[in-house]
Amino acid sequence: MLYRLAILFIAITCGNAWNYNGQDESFVTYLIQKDIKSELLGFSWSNCGSAKDPVKAFLSISPDPIPVPGTVKIVANVSIAQNIVAPAKLSLDIKKKVGPFWIHVPCIDNLGSCTYNDVCSMDPIKPGQPCPDPLPRYGIPCRCPFAKGTYTIPPSSFSLPSVSLPGGDYQIEGTLYNGNLRMACYKASFGIKT
Repeated sequence: MLYRLAILFIAITCGNAWNYNGQDESFVTYLIQKDIKSELLGFSWSNCGSAKDPVKAFLSISPDPIPVPGTVKIVANVSIAQNIVAPAKLSLDIKKKVGPFWIHVPCIDNLGSCTYNDVCSMDPIKPGQPCPDPLPRYGIPCRCPFAKGTYTIPPSSFSLPSVSLPGGDYQIEGTLYNGNLRMACYKASFGIKT
């Protein structure tokens, strides 16, 4: 799930929608096919939920800045106190700084500040397909359902694809629900230099 959310996170927050014509390819395909180098600067994140939320997570990402495309090292520990099953709802609130103001990024074509009523159905890794390395090595599932338990990714390297990233400062808040129960809320902040 962390892998899937990370890719979705990058695609949603960093898409160059101004040059996308919407006719020849999907938006995510458009983003990945671009050969533009950029960097994510000053990545930080925090829990915006409560101590009662069933999902608790620790995440460390390096280096800073993170080169895109490039390699990122991730250390993560996620504790899930209640199973996460479909349909799991994910609400994203994305803001970009324009001058002195934080501007809400609207939901366009299912990208941006959107609510995904069944994020499990959006899984790019279908049943029967292998999970990407190193998740299987550490017993971490990559698709719903996610059983309660503790999942740990020791220091591991992941390749980030080349994507089109518009420069600027961003804030993203993501809230995960199972039914009406809030499972987790996390907020990330970072800058993008192109």
